[in-house]
Amino acid sequence: MSRPHAIATRAFGHWSLLKAAALALACAAAPAVAQDVLVIRGVSIHGRFSGGPDIDKGIVIIRDGKIAAVGGMDLAVPRGATIIELEGGSVTPGLIDACALLEPTDRITAEARGGRPRQPTPPPPDFTTEHDEHDGHDHGDAATGDPLAAPILTWVEEPVDAGGLACCALDTCAMAAMHEFLGEGTICPTCGQVILSEEEHALYASGLAPRSSLVESSSEVVPHTLVIDTINFRSPDFDRLVRGGVTTVFAAPDSAAVIGPRGAVIRTAGPMNTRVLNDAADVTASFGSDSFRVGPGNQSPFGSFVSNRTRRPNSRMGVAWVFRKAFYDAEKGLAGHAVTGADAPPAEAYELLGSIRAGQTPLRLKARLQRDIEAAVRLAGEFGLSFTLVEATEAYKCLPTIVNAKAPVIFGPIYVDPNGVRAFSEETRESRLSTVAMLFDAGAETALTAMDLREEDGLARQAMYAMRSGVSFENALKAVTLTPAKMLGVADQAGSIEVGKRGDVVVWSGRPFEATSRPVAVVMDGKVVHDAR
Repeated sequence: MSRPHAIATRAFGHWSLLKAAALALACAAAPAVAQDVLVIRGVSIHGRFSGGPDIDKGIVIIRDGKIAAVGGMDLAVPRGATIIELEGGSVTPGLIDACALLEPTDRITAEARGGRPRQPTPPPPDFTTEHDEHDGHDHGDAATGDPLAAPILTWVEEPVDAGGLACCALDTCAMAAMHEFLGEGTICPTCGQVILSEEEHALYASGLAPRSSLVESSSEVVPHTLVIDTINFRSPDFDRLVRGGVTTVFAAPDSAAVIGPRGAVIRTAGPMNTRVLNDAADVTASFGSDSFRVGPGNQSPFGSFVSNRTRRPNSRMGVAWVFRKAFYDAEKGLAGHAVTGADAPPAEAYELLGSIRAGQTPLRLKARLQRDIEAAVRLAGEFGLSFTLVEATEAYKCLPTIVNAKAPVIFGPIYVDPNGVRAFSEETRESRLSTVAMLFDAGAETALTAMDLREEDGLARQAMYAMRSGVSFENALKAVTLTPAKMLGVADQAGSIEVGKRGDVVVWSGRPFEATSRPVAVVMDGKVVHDAR
């Protein structure tokens, strides 16, 4: 090779290296191309808590389902990211309801949702009687599906006209036509539900039937059963929760048993295999009148006729008896001794009762009235039980008792006029809107719940009601995000906007919990699951 040619070759090589270095520096300086990145920009950021103060106008970057960065408007945004930009909007962590009652089917009709009713499937022809060979047959093609009709999984037929009365289980009850003669307030012997008037049906908050129950009714002590077995993950109730900004819930049992099933911690949307976070969580015990008034109800013996409803409790004294006896019987049973007497819990419950007593399985005590709260605290103290207090309507009457017990409180729902099962209870007559603020002022760890309420009275509105009663914005936000996340054992995953946590956030049209503000986008794992922009 000639010398000039060699010099030219070396110069060209140096030039190539310089170009490569410059290109590498440019790539490092420019934002990376985003494949699975969601950016929420130009919004006020609330709910960082220990991660830092609120940001008046900033950016949240979610990458691969996790919060990757939080900062001001100078934060670098990756190229190609999906961007949600909302001037005057705000973002918070996804809301968490620590005690949600979920409906397994949709009791709101297709017409009420704007669709057309699906025609019921005709019964098969009766070949035991003489009939024309064409009667009762359909020799044509199968009817095509109606896209506006309610989904099969959630459809419930319109109640038949039965003198203004309807049964909570009218879609499956064989005696629906006889409910007119049973009378309002009685129990249908076929479906076991209470006959309700049309006015009572209007009290539904989200389609949940007052006084109906899904809890196993063969015993008053059923902690070995699971709420997860009743969950319909395709229920439109989850759609209502998502629209309200709720991303995680504790699926609670109803209060038809003294010691009820274990609840579940589940997510309201997303791939089915990611939605169950804990399928066997806290056990809930109910004090007050619910355990003998909700669902079919307990009955006294009638002559020689008894059934699974012929049992205690039929009074508050009976509730305390069943609760106390369950733990003493479990102690005897686990020690190998015979368990005798009425109201004995099933043997399958012994292990769970022992686990509760050992502090291995979390316990919730649901009570509204002062006397029921104090009875629950006293009985928990007798067995050395740690617990979380639920509902606590008259907590303002016994704040020292609650604080001294060091019991966290899941308070709510907040209401002026009770509905659902509470509308039939005398335990709501002395409720106060200021109770939740008094709990915070007393230093009780408090989360808010909407239970069976949705839409206008859902969890976001519960936080708004709390603020109107004197709770600060930060405490109200924490009561529907970080505090319930800690109670449910998911605070490492959710409950605040911090780097490394799940990308579960709510984008609001204005300041969160204002009367004119609403969720316009709900994000779970970095995916938009509700978009109302």
